[in-house]
Amino acid sequence: MMSNALSLLTGRGALLAAGTGLNASNSLAAVGCCVLLAWAGIRLARPAKLRLRYTPSRPHRIDAWVFLLLLIGWYAILLTGAGLTGWILGLDHPATAPASAPASAPAEKDPRMDPLAGVIIYPLQLALCLGVAAHVFRGGIRRGLGLSLRRWPNDLVRAFIAWLAVWPVCMGLHGLITYWLPDLAGQIHPLLDFAPKASGFWKVLIFLSAALLAPLAEEVFFRGFIQSALRRFTVSPWLAITITSVLFGLAHVRAQPAAVPSLVILGMVLGYNYERTGRLLAPILIHVLFNATSLITLLMP
Repeated sequence: MMSNALSLLTGRGALLAAGTGLNASNSLAAVGCCVLLAWAGIRLARPAKLRLRYTPSRPHRIDAWVFLLLLIGWYAILLTGAGLTGWILGLDHPATAPASAPASAPAEKDPRMDPLAGVIIYPLQLALCLGVAAHVFRGGIRRGLGLSLRRWPNDLVRAFIAWLAVWPVCMGLHGLITYWLPDLAGQIHPLLDFAPKASGFWKVLIFLSAALLAPLAEEVFFRGFIQSALRRFTVSPWLAITITSVLFGLAHVRAQPAAVPSLVILGMVLGYNYERTGRLLAPILIHVLFNATSLITLLMP
């Protein structure tokens, strides 16, 4: 259950749906390119902050056993939630082939599975991570993990600028990959056909799952736990950011292989902002804005 809105938006091998969404995204990409150029100019003039030498520390006791137990709990919730979702929807199996399809045809996943499973699974995974974080981070959830609203205006501005800058990079990279290597695009995600014509109830679930709950759970897990643990073991913020970003991208490979490089870039931006601030609010907001923009464009009439 690690689907991403970028996979939905670009699953047909194009950057965006046609019409209004294309025009809106072109305008957003143009603004984003300007923001990116301005940010790059400032960082080239003052490169010290890119070195991440003086960043907030996050003392913790995350060892191999803690991480193993966290992974077991994370995937136990994933499997249990998927089974519960299938039971609620009255499905014998999460993916079933149409009755008219030949026996050798691949099973088709019920498009309602992802949004419903998301609102069940993500809150439980988030609760698991926060429960563990309260015990292994020296400063607890707020000061240690960094899940707090302290200095939220600064984090909001930072997130908005980062979202504008990373959007054209991710979308452009994904478009090039699907153009050069169309085989990587894989099968069309069932939500591509389901979301635009879904009822209001299912659209709300899709948005709640992909644009709000997924960023919360994934940022606490990837940036909060994995990146914090790697920073301690590697003693290198950038190495920790890079490894975490690669893992973040690979976690979405099943949903959309062509999106992996773009998600690695997004992960680098998320990880950089986490290291700069020592707080999760900025990466969560960037992730929310990124997924929400993708979904709004997809659902736009």
